Amino acid sequence: MIDLDIDLADAIDDVTIGLDRTDKAMQKAIGRAVNKLTRWLHRRLLQIVAKQTGLPQKNLRRVRVRMGVGKKGGMVWVGLNPVEARHFGKVVWRRGMTGARAGRRSFPGTFAVQRGKGALIFARRGEARLPIYQPRVEIDKDIEPHIKRLDAEAQRRFRSLLEQEINFALNVEAA
Repeated sequence: MIDLDIDLADAIDDVTIGLDRTDKAMQKAIGRAVNKLTRWLHRRLLQIVAKQTGLPQKNLRRVRVRMGVGKKGGMVWVGLNPVEARHFGKVVWRRGMTGARAGRRSFPGTFAVQRGKGALIFARRGEARLPIYQPRVEIDKDIEPHIKRLDAEAQRRFRSLLEQEINFALNVEAA
């Protein structure tokens, strides 16, 4: 797991110079800006992880990238454990194939077993029939540098969102 710690205090201090930060409308504006930033980070992380790993976003949304918004702020969680091969897309395998395929990714030396609505991909350890295992793909090295670059982009985005929300609070809500 990567901890992306974004310091919002500096942006809040810069944007709210000369304004009463304890005002209820101002607190609501800051809360809305944090919620919007959290949703934006969630979307950007889904895009980045999907692009770098080849995993469909719908599979990532279920098991890899989670979002939570509370009263104190927002949180986006990205799971970086190895991913089972079947999560890369529809599993295709026939007896004549050299290995199973999931989405656009091939896994040589594997086979698939139909299970309910989907299929599981397995590989054998050695020449014997057993033991078998489910192959997994490491994704942390692919996405870690891209996620770390997101910090500065998130700072700029929060500053912009906060300015918009304060403008809304002062000019629309207060009127």
